[in-house]
Amino acid sequence: MRKPLLGLIVLLASAAAHVCAQAPARVRWQNVLEQPADWYTSPDARAVADNVLRFQRESGGWPKDIDMMEAPKAGAPARPDATIDNGATTTQIRLLSQVPGDTYRGQADPARSQELFYVLDGLLTLTADDQEVVVPAGASSRLRSDRVYAYRNASKKPVQFLRTVSLAP
Repeated sequence: MRKPLLGLIVLLASAAAHVCAQAPARVRWQNVLEQPADWYTSPDARAVADNVLRFQRESGGWPKDIDMMEAPKAGAPARPDATIDNGATTTQIRLLSQVPGDTYRGQADPARSQELFYVLDGLLTLTADDQEVVVPAGASSRLRSDRVYAYRNASKKPVQFLRTVSLAP
């Protein structure tokens, strides 16, 4: 009786180890930007991007110190807080740029403000005043950001870009 029970335990332990070895590791929010490029085209990445958009505030920013891997709790009070520091906005924007089909919608900045984009890889589509400009890898584009504008990854692969903002005094 003891031998069959020991054999069953060994078999179950072996099966569990095999399943754990094959199961993909769960991505954590603090590592969301460190994933292989193909992860950003996965359903998991799409779900996280949808969560990020659900957390976005009316001002265009995001709250600080929130794990956005899970959707906001139903019935949670809407909070107007948003910040641009310590990765609380840059992480979200970088994630959205890598997930194909996602869009960042910016609110108008002060008059005479501008943003400069340089695309490292992929295609970035900029939209303002019903005009679209597609910026390919190796190119740059300047955008007046003193109006409502958007940029999106309209391609089927991740886009990587640099962005600098010059707010008018």
